[in-house]
Amino acid sequence: MTRPMLFLVGLLLIPCWVIGVLYEVDILTAYDVISRIPTDLGGIYGSPIRGLLGRYFYPPFTLVFFSPLSGLSFPVFKYVWLALQTLSYGVVWWCLVKLFPQLFRNTARVFWVWIIAINPLHNNFQSNNIQIWLGALLLLAELLSRRPDFWGPFLAGLLVALTTHIKVYPLFLVVYYFISAGKVMRVGLLSGLVGFALLPLLFFGPNKGADLYRSFFLNLTTYSAENSPIQVSDILCLPSLIARLLDGSPLALFAGAFTKVITVVASATFFLWCFRTRLRRDQWVLAWLLMALLNPSTRVHYFVFLIPAFAYWAERVSFQRPLDLTLYALSILLVAFTMEGVVGKALNNRLEYWNLPTWGIVILAIGVVTNLMRASPNAHNDDENRQSEAIPGKHLEPRSA
Repeated sequence: MTRPMLFLVGLLLIPCWVIGVLYEVDILTAYDVISRIPTDLGGIYGSPIRGLLGRYFYPPFTLVFFSPLSGLSFPVFKYVWLALQTLSYGVVWWCLVKLFPQLFRNTARVFWVWIIAINPLHNNFQSNNIQIWLGALLLLAELLSRRPDFWGPFLAGLLVALTTHIKVYPLFLVVYYFISAGKVMRVGLLSGLVGFALLPLLFFGPNKGADLYRSFFLNLTTYSAENSPIQVSDILCLPSLIARLLDGSPLALFAGAFTKVITVVASATFFLWCFRTRLRRDQWVLAWLLMALLNPSTRVHYFVFLIPAFAYWAERVSFQRPLDLTLYALSILLVAFTMEGVVGKALNNRLEYWNLPTWGIVILAIGVVTNLMRASPNAHNDDENRQSEAIPGKHLEPRSA
């Protein structure tokens, strides 16, 4: 990373810390839940006791994962949480440098990515949400999956499985990696999915663990009012875009079914494309993007998962292709310059309800797909020769990206 960019990355951390100290949003729910471990497990899922708190939609594994923090006072808990946020922030940028080395040698191009990263990273500190944690774990997994040994891909599979046991929607990436990754990473995925699922049963006992799973699935399947694509203006995803386009029309009654069909078709098409093309080295950025675009509860803090797609496109956008450059600029404009800090809260709410940021993500998806299709298949590792297929004791020459 160039020195100017290193300075800007450090500079962005200052307002992130300030907003993290001043605001207490999701961290209140997190502390309320974690402080009940293990004495009041029965009250964790379901409607919140106090109106300011949100419902808890995280799998039972998180109660094991966060149990070491259950005895902390709220001030100590908050600063431990912020420390983990800061660590994740550093890991995200470090991994991006490793994954896009050419980009980070070009200050002008990486500045575009920094502009995009400001709002979602800052918003994660403001809401004290965990998307930045998941982003750091998944970026580490992508890096480890490229190692030419056994343990790198195996640990990568464990990390991806870990994220989906912390929050459900990375299950999209579990499917993606199971289709596109090598055998070793698949073993890691399956080991993690099964092993982390069993931990609550072992930690809290079979009966309490089973009760937690039942309550969790009930909570998850009744997640409606908090996730309405029409009523909640800051939900920015493809389902909300479709629902709002159809709102007020004769087709409005079919909006729910239509969005489900579109989501299933888009996911199936992407997974089939991954299976057939094997462009393993770069398709992960599109997987991240689609995970955010198709998830029915995507808000600004989920935009962390768009950063790799912007980095991928920034590395390849050409001034010799005016349309490509124009679309990239338009995507940045719609995603980064419609936020509250630029246009003010009132206009931001209106722009979000019009789904302008979502249109920016759609344009980003088009740009990434175009560049993936333009790339030569010979420039990527296919499934048979991927480094993650390495057998201990057998050397495979790494292929260039």
